[in-house]
Amino acid sequence: MYSRANALTLNCGGSYGVGLRRTILFFGVLALSFRCIVVGQASTQGGKRNEHLVPPRLKEAIGCLVAADFIRKYGLKYVGLKVGDWVWVRYRIGSIPGIGGTSGVFNIIFYSSSGKRGILLFAIPNHRKGFDAIYNGYHLHRHGSTWTAGYGNGGFHLYEDVSRFVTKLSRAPRYRILLKVGGQECGSLAP
Repeated sequence: MYSRANALTLNCGGSYGVGLRRTILFFGVLALSFRCIVVGQASTQGGKRNEHLVPPRLKEAIGCLVAADFIRKYGLKYVGLKVGDWVWVRYRIGSIPGIGGTSGVFNIIFYSSSGKRGILLFAIPNHRKGFDAIYNGYHLHRHGSTWTAGYGNGGFHLYEDVSRFVTKLSRAPRYRILLKVGGQECGSLAP
């Protein structure tokens, strides 16, 4: 019978074949063990291979959003989140197409654990080198691969612009982050 193990023995010749098979088997088991540990660790931290390192300014913006009482009570609660939870987010800095005047704003989507709901929240850099949470946001609902916005400032046309923006943003890299309250660099622009 001719097998891969025999082929190694034949190609490597005589007494070296058994030792080489053991060496290859050892390194194969070692590589498989390493892969299982690394993949297992990644899955406990979020799981998907498209997980990226969280940019420091995004962490700061999220910390400042979480520091705002109205965000914790109304924004995060809507998607079933609280301080200390891990959450998937996506973000983009700048104006939402169709809506002007928000060039430095961090537009951040927080996703529910089911991935079927989300909330779009806004943080703007402040003079303390932190962020101010903006008292505004949009409830988001996923229908297939399309997202719709509702319950936020504006009317039908604004909801359409936000829906298009959020649907496009849903194809951007996502980040997994622990919800922690930011520090004294945080503020809010509440009415």
